[in-house]
Amino acid sequence: QVTVSVLYWRDSPLALRCDPWPTMSATRPKIDVYPHSNYVHTQGGPSRKHQDQTPQAKLHRMKARFEQHGTIRSVEGVLLVHLHGHPHVLLLETTVGANSVFRLPGGKCRGDEDEAQCLVRKLHKKIFGRTEDAAAAGEPPFRVGELLATWCRPNFDPLMYPYKPAHITAEKESRAVYAVHLDAEATMRIPSEYGLVAVPLFELFDNAARFGAVIAGLPHNVSRMHINLC
Repeated sequence: QVTVSVLYWRDSPLALRCDPWPTMSATRPKIDVYPHSNYVHTQGGPSRKHQDQTPQAKLHRMKARFEQHGTIRSVEGVLLVHLHGHPHVLLLETTVGANSVFRLPGGKCRGDEDEAQCLVRKLHKKIFGRTEDAAAAGEPPFRVGELLATWCRPNFDPLMYPYKPAHITAEKESRAVYAVHLDAEATMRIPSEYGLVAVPLFELFDNAARFGAVIAGLPHNVSRMHINLC
């Protein structure tokens, strides 16, 4: 025996369905976000091997790497803190030419290196100022979590897309963006050529002109998560 239920919209039959209705559960990943004041940061971590003076220099170096190794795999992490009851993203700020440039911490993967392992290595170096040997000696004050987005660079130019264009056979760069779960407290030691800034989500939203498409898309990316302000 089947029970038929009638759904109404303004007193008119809209649709028929059979009971019982299938149970659907969608679990939102949860991320605990702690106050910005819980994190002490200083400068003096390991410096970069390369410091591009212009965006063109970076793209030229990327082209040389692509010709040698093929598609470049890179990974970046989203570290959240809160200020005034609102989530902020920690960004690295540096100067390229006469302009300020904002970046998520991360970098290029080695060969077939796992993305999460690469991000752990890069965060140790660029955020926590620890060498690989020192990082291997203890537990990190963070955990690499959920994949938030994957971006594609189809050509050797600054434009990146959240999909691979159909006419592209070999993307020049594939970039994965992960959520990073921070411990409640930590000391950060960043390279001297960077500043570490906390930028609110509302400032990033729809602001690709200043931050680029990847960072400007973060409010959309993190909205799929339950942000628990601790």
